[in-house]
Amino acid sequence: MVDPYAKNRDIWMCPSAPRNATAFIAPTDCSGVGTLVSTYAWSPYVPYTYYEWSTNPKVEMFAGFISGYDPTTRMTGCQELAGVPNPPDYCYDIGVEFAEHPAEAAFLTEGYYIAYAPIAGTQFGSACTTGWNADPRKPTYARHNEGMNLAYCDGHMKWVNDNRFMTDSSARASYGGDQYPQSPFMRIGP
Repeated sequence: MVDPYAKNRDIWMCPSAPRNATAFIAPTDCSGVGTLVSTYAWSPYVPYTYYEWSTNPKVEMFAGFISGYDPTTRMTGCQELAGVPNPPDYCYDIGVEFAEHPAEAAFLTEGYYIAYAPIAGTQFGSACTTGWNADPRKPTYARHNEGMNLAYCDGHMKWVNDNRFMTDSSARASYGGDQYPQSPFMRIGP
């Protein structure tokens, strides 16, 4: 939507990121049709729910991204852990305008957006694949002093250490009278 106003393709590319798709995906993915059009990722495929978000070390918390869809539509495949309310109560497609804490809800991360041939008159085409990775050992993603820049639902941006992004559960979510650990970078819901 903002592409016609930007008039500068470089704003979608981090100066510290590689400029080729194979730096982010295997050469066989999007074989011969994918073009790297952005080194930032919108991650709606990671629904907001209660996750075993980080496996090393193991951290369980409310986490995920907004999706831009109707918040009354239940996501499929949401995870459920023992002692946590049923996913239908909190695992939804959530649009930016419905984030309860927009200054603490990440919308974009460092990552990649690889598209099929761009749509005429725009830089972007249909997504072939998009993704991100918050592993500080992967400099393709953790390209800013083992951290990444996040864009939040309220429009501000902030640098976050990748390891902290994955493991910090210091925020709290109120649900059913109980308090649950929550990512301070993904405070979308309660």
